[in-house]
Amino acid sequence: MRSLSLVKIIATLVALAAALIVSVGYEREASARNTDQQLRVDVGSEVARLDEYFERARSVIRLTARNPAFRDFYDLPGTREDKLGSTDSSLYDTNAALRYLNVLYADSIGEACFIDVTGPENARAVRGESASIADLSPDESGASFFAPTFALEYGEVYPAEPYVSEHTGEWVLSNSTLVPLANRHNQPIVPFRVPVHRLPP
Repeated sequence: MRSLSLVKIIATLVALAAALIVSVGYEREASARNTDQQLRVDVGSEVARLDEYFERARSVIRLTARNPAFRDFYDLPGTREDKLGSTDSSLYDTNAALRYLNVLYADSIGEACFIDVTGPENARAVRGESASIADLSPDESGASFFAPTFALEYGEVYPAEPYVSEHTGEWVLSNSTLVPLANRHNQPIVPFRVPVHRLPP
């Protein structure tokens, strides 16, 4: 009789353990589903936020590229070196146009550049400050955004893959576009870079 009672007790305990395991399994599965759903919502929200941010960024870079200062730079007489050494207001206006990007983005812009079709920088602003002529890069043609940007039509924007900026040492996201000129042989581009850690919340 005791044996039978013991068997019943053991059977009951096994049944309870099995029920507990099934219950825990269901709870874990439900919890995993809830976590997965929350992650999907969070990721979707983050993607939408970044899409909105970079759509604004694309609009701003398109407007910046149409600033007359970039076109006027090519109307200055002489070689590129002559133009960089000129006291003409066109070069000042070019730097001012790049610095203004930092105003629009409230310190989110790491750097912005005005780059010639042959590769050298004509102007650059880093964190809202104009680079000196001596600090300008002699050749940006190897940059990941360079060749793809020249394949664009006016008004299009090239978003480069994230990379480490050699000027700031930060991981950046770059957007670049063509400066619209009548003569595409002189076609410059304007890229700007946003440090990844400075993306707005």
